[in-house]
Amino acid sequence: MQPSTSIDNRTQRTTSLAIALACLLCLLWPAPRAQAGEIESVERLRDTVATYLSAITQTTGTDEIEVLVGQIDARLRLARCDRTPSASLAPGARTSGSTTVNLRCSEPVQWSIFVPARIERHTQVVVVARPIAREQRIQATDLRRERQEVSSLSGGYFRDPNAVIGMEARRALTPGQVITSAHVAPRKLVERGQLVTIYSGSGGLMVRMSGEALEDGAAGERIRVRNRSSRRVVEGYVEPSGHIHVPL
Repeated sequence: MQPSTSIDNRTQRTTSLAIALACLLCLLWPAPRAQAGEIESVERLRDTVATYLSAITQTTGTDEIEVLVGQIDARLRLARCDRTPSASLAPGARTSGSTTVNLRCSEPVQWSIFVPARIERHTQVVVVARPIAREQRIQATDLRRERQEVSSLSGGYFRDPNAVIGMEARRALTPGQVITSAHVAPRKLVERGQLVTIYSGSGGLMVRMSGEALEDGAAGERIRVRNRSSRRVVEGYVEPSGHIHVPL
């Protein structure tokens, strides 16, 4: 019976060596290439677009980004790419709002498709809390902050109510409306025909005179005024006090 035991031991060693060699070959041998006729899945295409757009989109503060991938025709019969398809923005595409991503494959065959998508940015913005009339001076109680999708607000929006308080509404505004830079203007401190104080000078010499505003003006704006004594028309800057400073 001894020879039988020796043969069994040699068989076990041979089997163990074969298994170890097979495992080593599994680690070293390259992954199998896509089989001819294998089709690229729509799910992988969509995931590639979403991952790419999420990676290139920058967020600031409390912004939240949502990537929405458009429809991909399920009837497409694209050869499955050996690797994940490469992605890039199509020429002229944006990283906010509607955009387009170009997916490309080079192996086993070359193909390229364009996938529509949308990048939505959500953040806290200033909105109207109660009706605001045209030319009304905006107060803190007229405003509130609300989370909104802002990628379509091309006219600009405000995050801080303090940036709007004290300004005047260019038009009537309704509750819930997002306030943009097109809706407001600096409050007019001077109106056309108003009597104003004109002053000019430098150092310790300052001259003051009475004048008449020929234009409306907000703080910092340059307007024309008429000296009531000489009737001379000059230009000056509206000060926060409502006086007009005429530089020498």
